[in-house]
Amino acid sequence: MIRLRDEVASTSPPPSQLPSASRRDDRPEVTLPPWKRDRRANAHTRLLMEAEARMSREAWTRAIDAS
Repeated sequence: MIRLRDEVASTSPPPSQLPSASRRDDRPEVTLPPWKRDRRANAHTRLLMEAEARMSREAWTRAIDAS
């Protein structure tokens, strides 16, 4: 019997699981310590607070110069 290309036995094992549509589903859940988990949020909050302080100083300087 002649085998067609699709019928040839595969040497690799069949995939155990189909790939997911989302890459996030492929990554295992990792539990981070709170100080590492919050680092990005804290950095963003720090930048906002520094920008607010800088704008406040600039406004105070303009108010003093105007008077």
